[in-house]
Amino acid sequence: MQVKLGAVDATVHQGLASKYGVRGYPTIKYFAQGKGKSAEEYDGGRTSGDIVQWALSRYEENIPAPEVTQV
Repeated sequence: MQVKLGAVDATVHQGLASKYGVRGYPTIKYFAQGKGKSAEEYDGGRTSGDIVQWALSRYEENIPAPEVTQV
């Protein structure tokens, strides 16, 4: 299982930071696939293990349901 993480320098991309309500640094946001432009704020621990565990839990919550084929 893979989770993609990205980084944005909000001091350079101020418009993007403003759009998503970034007020302090570091700020971590989660964007679920297929959920449009809404983001969930991360408020957990700051170790890499904490962040990875949280990201994996969000991934598992947002796995699409399998397609059902009627036979």
